[in-house]
Amino acid sequence: MEWFVYKTPAGRIRRIDFTCEPYDYWEFLGANDRARVVALYRAYIDPSIPESDLFPGGGPYDMFNPWNTEKGAMHLTDGPNSLGAEINLVAGATVTWQKDGVPVTDPLQFIRCGGFGGEVRSSDPRIGWDIGNLARLGFAITLRNPIGLLIDGLDDTGFLKPDGTPAGDYWRVRRGGGGHIVRATYEVPAAEGFVVGDMTIGGQRVEFGGQVAEHVAMKVVGVACRQGSFSNVPQTCGVAAPGGFGLVAPSRKNTRLQ
Repeated sequence: MEWFVYKTPAGRIRRIDFTCEPYDYWEFLGANDRARVVALYRAYIDPSIPESDLFPGGGPYDMFNPWNTEKGAMHLTDGPNSLGAEINLVAGATVTWQKDGVPVTDPLQFIRCGGFGGEVRSSDPRIGWDIGNLARLGFAITLRNPIGLLIDGLDDTGFLKPDGTPAGDYWRVRRGGGGHIVRATYEVPAAEGFVVGDMTIGGQRVEFGGQVAEHVAMKVVGVACRQGSFSNVPQTCGVAAPGGFGLVAPSRKNTRLQ
């Protein structure tokens, strides 16, 4: 997930836009329907955006355009946040591992043996562990269509108004739904008389978008069926995983300005 922070003239956070739409879809859309790309940017970022900002010089779609970097966040830009990276992660987690003849089940040890993700990320060890448990049971495993990184929801426990009372429901789903959220906004209604930057979370004043972002749950959705139909031979830790996963490795560079 990535986000963009809008501030008041006084420097207080007014609104935070969250997105988890993979850039792969937007590159495809840009190559096939420019008008749709422009319409979506104008609907969710700014109604005055010129087409030339998104397609500079009349060329191909620029995913690092100003309205998706320093002026807003329409979709993901970071290389690890690609469809290929998601597929790699789930595919790599289907390989079972053993150490000294004992099946590896610990999330961190599992990801270290498999080398299929980043152990310092909160997502990769958990996803790998969940998929690995299903793989050891012999399930057929795949990703649910449409493939994508998804927002599951916001836990606003500990979010307080300036007067110390619990915050209202300031979370708005902008795109997606039914457990498949791809865009959301956190903003206090103007009628309340204060902004997000006047609130506190866990006793700390909200000064950064990350303070809200860490309370947003993310997910990938998979499908498992036909338990017992597969029996993957456990690989020994320290031995390279089966080849092929690198074929869809991401190669993008993150330039998001938050």
